[in-house]
Amino acid sequence: MTTSATVDFYRYVNADWLESTELPDDEPRYGTFHELRDAAQAAAREILESDESRTAPAGSPARKIADLYAGFLDERAVE
Repeated sequence: MTTSATVDFYRYVNADWLESTELPDDEPRYGTFHELRDAAQAAAREILESDESRTAPAGSPARKIADLYAGFLDERAVE
């Protein structure tokens, strides 16, 4: 169903996004910037948990970052 821009401009502009996006239950509000944030966090996690980061030479920047991230996730060591 097509909405006229003169009747409901918000739905006219956002109808495709509203129909194709599932709003998370744990978010009080959600939009394209939230999607970008989620995608950036997923990409960062993928990089940090990749085999290349964990097998980088000791002392290299990639290895230092991977070790720091692994230490942050080690709850037992933190406790």
